[in-house]
Amino acid sequence: LAARLDGALIVNCDSMLVYDDLCVLTARPGIEELSQGDHALYGHRDGGVPYSVAQWRDEVRHLIDYNPRRPMIFVGGTGLYFQVLTKGISPVPPVDEVVRRQVRQRMDAVGSAAMHGELDEQMAAQLRPGDSQRVARALEVLISTGRSLSYWQALPPDGGLLDPAPACRVVMNPARDWLEERIAARAAMMLEPAGLDEVATLRGRGLHHEMPVMRAIGVSLLGAYLEGKASRAVVLERLTIETRRYAKRQATWFAGQMGDWPRFDPQHADSEAMMDRMMQAMESGT
Repeated sequence: LAARLDGALIVNCDSMLVYDDLCVLTARPGIEELSQGDHALYGHRDGGVPYSVAQWRDEVRHLIDYNPRRPMIFVGGTGLYFQVLTKGISPVPPVDEVVRRQVRQRMDAVGSAAMHGELDEQMAAQLRPGDSQRVARALEVLISTGRSLSYWQALPPDGGLLDPAPACRVVMNPARDWLEERIAARAAMMLEPAGLDEVATLRGRGLHHEMPVMRAIGVSLLGAYLEGKASRAVVLERLTIETRRYAKRQATWFAGQMGDWPRFDPQHADSEAMMDRMMQAMESGT
């Protein structure tokens, strides 16, 4: 599609594909794919540095401002990124980095259940005590701004970057059996030497376990395998289950948030016919 659009820019909309540390585990485009067209926001961030959807939004805004007439194809699996792209984002102020470190250190020391008791009433009702990542985030915002995260989330979002109406929107909706085969193959790929080396290198950096890059599918499980704490068969089964659950969460999000987007089955759809339809839609502004 990028080739047919005469030099379109392919922009990443996946929260894990931004990290330079993970290529195999995130199925980031390889050398052959990258050579077929220009890509942006793939593997451009260090996993040791916090990265947010707000930062991604700002980087996309820069791309659009710098390339106002260039066709762009936004592709990925993180539904929130598409929502921010088309609808905007809650105007939550940046969190003080000193506060962030203090909250994470206390989380390690006392656990998320104990820190859940420090939340304001609204966020305490919304979050599970065991959800350490979201509990920490809510506390960071509360301490940094003096207001509940729920207050900021209730404000009108900062405007989206793209009007979804004239855009050509597509959700790939494969058949379950085809998807299951792909998931199994992906899990096996992670256990190949390249995937294991990737995890060993990442773990060697000593990053905090709550960093997003450390919570990518496969990092913990392959780490257990490298340490001899789990067999290959067990890890393969759990990798498959985790990936399947992730795919289900994606499908649920797409159904709820992108219900009006056209669906294509990549297994059965004629790729040329599909691209013809997409090109026609873009040319007609629909």
